[in-house]
Amino acid sequence: YPASLVASFETVFYTPAVVGDMLQTQQVLKTISDVAKTHLGTGRYWTIEMQYRNQARQMVGIDIYNFFSYRKEPRS
Repeated sequence: YPASLVASFETVFYTPAVVGDMLQTQQVLKTISDVAKTHLGTGRYWTIEMQYRNQARQMVGIDIYNFFSYRKEPRS
C-alpha cells in the first residue's frame, strides 16, 4: 500500500543498557490483519516489534509499532 500511518507506539523496558553494551536489534512482524475499509481507504493493520538485546542476549527493550497501510479510494 502506498500510504501508512502509525496508529500507536509503545516502548517496554527490561534489562537496563549500560555504557559499553553491544546492542543488537531485530524486527519481527507480529500481525497482519485482513483487508479493512476505513475512511482513509482500503488497507491492512500490522504490528512490528523492534527488539533490542545486549551481548548476553538479554532483552533490553521492545518498541511496538501498530500501523495502518492503505490505498485511497478513487473519488466517484
